[in-house]
Formats: sequence, structure tokens, C-alpha cells
Amino acid sequence: MLQFKSLPSGLRYWEKLSAEPTVAIIFIHGVGTSCDYWLEVAHALPDGVSAVGFDLPGSGKSPDPPKDDDFRILASFSLKLMKPIVPRAPQVVIVGHSLGSLIASQMVRQDPSVASLLILVDPVLFRAEGVLTHLTESIRNPRYLTLVLSQLGGAMLPGPWTSHILRNSAIRKIALAHQMGNGPDVDPSTLRRCLSHTRGWPSFSPIAVVRAARTVRMREIFSHVTVPVAVVKGERDPLTNEADLAELSSMCETLSVSVIPHAGHSPMLNLPKELITHILAAIERAAQNGDV
Repeated sequence: MLQFKSLPSGLRYWEKLSAEPTVAIIFIHGVGTSCDYWLEVAHALPDGVSAVGFDLPGSGKSPDPPKDDDFRILASFSLKLMKPIVPRAPQVVIVGHSLGSLIASQMVRQDPSVASLLILVDPVLFRAEGVLTHLTESIRNPRYLTLVLSQLGGAMLPGPWTSHILRNSAIRKIALAHQMGNGPDVDPSTLRRCLSHTRGWPSFSPIAVVRAARTVRMREIFSHVTVPVAVVKGERDPLTNEADLAELSSMCETLSVSVIPHAGHSPMLNLPKELITHILAAIERAAQNGDV
């Protein structure tokens, strides 16, 4: 049974524990969202899999991160908060989404013992680094600009306002086109629950995370990641491209990549069963290859 809990540190998280798990999965959400984004995926997990998702510092109900623009400090602070809630299992896997994939990667770089496999879902990779480092570049690149504006727009408005605006299906499909791809529409109740703990104005935590992300040097991170890496991407995701994957493959010898048909940038919203199928397949491939 899935339960929400909190720690004395203020960390808000959910956990779904199996009696005799063979694997435990730590889910890390992206910027401007919360751990609620993973709930549909959690409900689709089979027996034998324990899982936990938590609000990153400055997101949802968790405490604000240190006032520091260094991305390594943000990842280190997240890692410290997370460690007490990691489920016990023979194998632990970290799954990060979007900018959360960079936090997950930096965590594994700082402490390789925290997980035996790193799975990146629609990650922000090398071609997007220029947009993060030089934000003016996004203005010249509609692919990134639309996605960044939709993410920050959703982060700026309190969740109830955003869910009210997106209640109309036509508006929802336009506003979330990059998130959903050409897959099924997201259930309004699912979206409302996901947005219920997102912070709106005057909290600028999501913007602080993006600002910290400008200090990221992705090639440096991945050149020091020693655990196996897998990528799961939506077919219609505008961020993760073939050039990025080819470069990542040259840095991670055991990299595996799978593609979810019709999915956009956030398949956990409208294709959760398909997403968990790809995540479990990546775990199985790593086990068969002797990587974990």
C-alpha cells in the first residue's frame, strides 16, 4: 500500500513497500513538479518492487535547498535528505526525470553506493546544456523555449489555479503538448493531484533550480558515473535527441536506450504503465548483462 510520510527534516515522500522486494526504485521528479508526478507509475508497479518518491528540496512540501547556485550543493543536499528513506532491497535503482535526471546523475557520481543502476527518463542532456548555460539561446530555439515556458509557467501559478486553467481538454492538449506527445489525454484528476503540491508564486524555487542547473557540466558528471546507465525516452520528447544519445553512449559503455511510442516529455502523466514496463525492462537487461 502506498503511504505518504514526512521526516523531521521536513522531507515529504511516499513509499510503496513490498514484503520481499527484489528491487527498490527511487523516483526523482523534475523542476517545478513534485513526487506526486510519479504516483500513477507507483500504482502500476508489480509485486516484488519497493519504491519511494520524494519532493526535491524547494519543491512540494520539502524544505528549501541551501541558497547556493552550485548544482553540486543541491544534489548533495538532496542525497543527504534522501538516504534515510531508501528501501532495503538486493538491488536499488535511481530513476530521474528531466532536470531530475541530472540531480540523480550527480547523486550517483557523489556516492556510487546509493544505487546499482541509473535510469534517465527524457533527460536534459548535452544539447540543452547550452540553453541552461546561456538562457538567451532558448529564445532562438523554439523547441526549448516552449517547453521551458510551459514548465516555468506551471511552476509560477499555484497548483489549484493551474489545474483549473487546464480543466478544459482543448487548453490542456495545447498547453501540455510537449508533455503528452500524441499519446492519450491525461486524466484531469491525475493532473489535479500532481499539481496539488506544486509551489506557485511567490516561491521561486523552480527558478532557483534552473539557475543552479546553469553550473552543470554534464560531460564531467557522466565521465565519472561508474554505475550502468539506461535511458527511457518518449518518441515525441523534444529534448533528448540522437546526437545526445550518441555522445552519452560514448561515455557510458553499457548504455541502453528504449523509446516509448507516442510519448512526450512526461510519460508518467498519460502513459504510466508503458513507462514502468520500459523501466523494468531496463532493470532486467542490466541484470542479464551482469551489469548489476
